[in-house]
Amino acid sequence: MLSTCLALSGLLAFESFTWAAATNLRQHLKNRRGGREISRYDARPGDVSFAFYQKDRKWNHAGVVTGGKRGNLNITQHGSKNHTTLNQWLKPKKITAVSIIRPGRRK
Repeated sequence: MLSTCLALSGLLAFESFTWAAATNLRQHLKNRRGGREISRYDARPGDVSFAFYQKDRKWNHAGVVTGGKRGNLNITQHGSKNHTTLNQWLKPKKITAVSIIRPGRRK
């Protein structure tokens, strides 16, 4: 049943639901919640960071900014390493872009 649902939704079995939803969350924050793209140097706790992986060619990872200074942000995410930094995200060079969105207020 799960594999049928995954096939119908267009997801591959090895993708987590959180990663598969990153693109949709980014679009929702920008288009429906009045979120705006900001610089890593202007980021503050509560902003949402998204990673674009070169291999997958999509925004497929998200984390919440929890602190940091001078552009090296602390990020909380799901997975085996829940707390990391933006610099650690960028270290393996598999991420080709980072988008940081400051969500807008609900109406």
